[in-house]
Amino acid sequence: MSVEVGERLIIAKHRASVRYVGPVEGQEGTWVGVEWDDPSRGKHDGTTGGRRYFSCSCDSPTAASFVRISKVSRGSSVVDALVQRYTNQLAEGQAAADGQVFLHTSSHRKVWVELVGEQKVTERLSKTELLQAARLVGANASHVGPAGALAAAAPNLVQLDLTDNLLSSWGSVAQICSELPQLRVLQLSNNRLALPCSMHSGGPDAVQVLLGLQCLVLNQCSISWQQVGVLQRCLPNLLELHVAGNNINSLRLQLDLQEQQQQHAAELQQPSAGQPQQQQQQQQQCDSSGVDGSLAGFKSLQVLGLEDNAIADWAEVLRLAGLPQLRRLHLSGNPIASIAYPAHSIGLDALASQQPPAAAALDKQQQQGQQQQQQPYGQLEALLLGNCRISSWADVDALNLLPRLAELRLSGNPLFDAEAGAAGGGRRYEVIGRVAGLTLLNGADVKPRERRDCELRYLQTILADAQQQQQQQQQQQSQAELQRQHPRLAELQAKYGQVIAAAAAKPSQQGSSLSSTTCELTLRHGNSSSKKKLPKTITIAALKLLCGRLFKLPPDQQQLLLHVPETGEEQQQQQQQGEDIGQDDTKNLAFWDVVDGCAVEVLHVDVEQQRAAAAAVQLSRQQQHEQRMAQQLQQGDALRSVAER
Repeated sequence: MSVEVGERLIIAKHRASVRYVGPVEGQEGTWVGVEWDDPSRGKHDGTTGGRRYFSCSCDSPTAASFVRISKVSRGSSVVDALVQRYTNQLAEGQAAADGQVFLHTSSHRKVWVELVGEQKVTERLSKTELLQAARLVGANASHVGPAGALAAAAPNLVQLDLTDNLLSSWGSVAQICSELPQLRVLQLSNNRLALPCSMHSGGPDAVQVLLGLQCLVLNQCSISWQQVGVLQRCLPNLLELHVAGNNINSLRLQLDLQEQQQQHAAELQQPSAGQPQQQQQQQQQCDSSGVDGSLAGFKSLQVLGLEDNAIADWAEVLRLAGLPQLRRLHLSGNPIASIAYPAHSIGLDALASQQPPAAAALDKQQQQGQQQQQQPYGQLEALLLGNCRISSWADVDALNLLPRLAELRLSGNPLFDAEAGAAGGGRRYEVIGRVAGLTLLNGADVKPRERRDCELRYLQTILADAQQQQQQQQQQQSQAELQRQHPRLAELQAKYGQVIAAAAAKPSQQGSSLSSTTCELTLRHGNSSSKKKLPKTITIAALKLLCGRLFKLPPDQQQLLLHVPETGEEQQQQQQQGEDIGQDDTKNLAFWDVVDGCAVEVLHVDVEQQRAAAAAVQLSRQQQHEQRMAQQLQQGDALRSVAER
């Protein structure tokens, strides 16, 4: 068996990459120098006997070893793995001795199981030519197989999952796509692929064979953003790309020499006298916005996953703003600490100044559509920023400038850390109040009723800040500072009418009218309690969701008892049991005349016990009804007997 540098191997059930093949001084035969996936398994870093034979990609002093070539295994082909997987030759957990199947328990015991209908399922799956989706996770496939074999085995594959295999060459990916013309989704996570690093080293036929691919997953493949940039030449129709967990810290692409020469030649071509100045102004606009024009090949990309990388500067994220169709951007798990939105749209000022009279006469609606299309992230609808380092409300305000943002994830950031004190607090209502278009926040829907309640509560918070500033500064200074801290203030005033606008302008006089729409409640469950200031328009259903988040109690297992603060002895005795307000989820707090100082006791209700009690009550009522009917019949019989006498 022969191996080549760069290949992926299995050595005694452990994986490694080939870094050297040849003789070793003082040893006989051919040796293979490998870099282990687990850097603690090795004995050196590629240097032995005072001589360096190869270098490792990591800095560990124990990442490398030399093994005899007879001890290594190249794994299997994708074709063999597919046939073995779907003809039940290598089913997960199957014992080779007797064909039985077992499951591993948490205590590492084997529990034997019997498969019902195994033969029928096996017969259906064994027809691999009918498969449209195949999952070959951890199959140790290192190459595709003979030319044409994959096309003959599964010509109708649309989705193929090759996660955690031994593929090492982008040529294998090209072969897979060329033999499977209907393939649209390809999952290659945990494969250490050697992707080309130059825009012109991918091969002339690569553009043709990958035209049909629409979704590519390269999570934890140890690739760089430069290599991702090369792939845009091969994937012009790609809609979804995931490159999470690759330690990417910059999204800037460096053009190679040939690309620079082509760009320089294009700049020398000047078709008209006015053309160069317009292009220069547009280029200045793009540069000031931080947009990277070298991503033009991903013109169709709609979803980009960059989770769990090392991106720390929002300026790097702005390089993606030129992707015209980008709708979802996943950035969770990156050390991003701040967010900024460009102060102007890309090239709009330059284009407007150079518009001919005919273009200026375009329909107004069409111009607005073109303007939104040219805005940075003009099509972005979902932005995931969970577990980052965002700690300022100004960063949340910047997100409101994204014209079509509807889904946002901010959980796990210091701004919403419950231990961060008043500056944190995890205030969902304030995020909804600051970002106008959200319909989904941290995985939970934002209904129109919740939006209204949250914006009203956010306004009350703004007015409280205004009162505090008015006591310390002049009126004009306080109002200017208030507008800077809350950019949506004017919008919310216009939205909720003259009463809210007057309250914001004169908080000392109108604060009481707005505060009358809210109440301060104490929510209690066992030994836990929490004080919340809530709008009186909040429904019991929403209150149950809030209590569920606070006390980890499902809404259908809650009983809400309202306790009103009373001073009379008789009234206090009446309030000891509390008033059950949880029967109708559509009612709001105002219906129950809730005021400041009230307490809501949250009791845990056993659903099964409640159902059993309701069934027992129903049975008792039915028995009582039957007894009354029997008594009436007896009385009727007695009356008839008397009449007959």
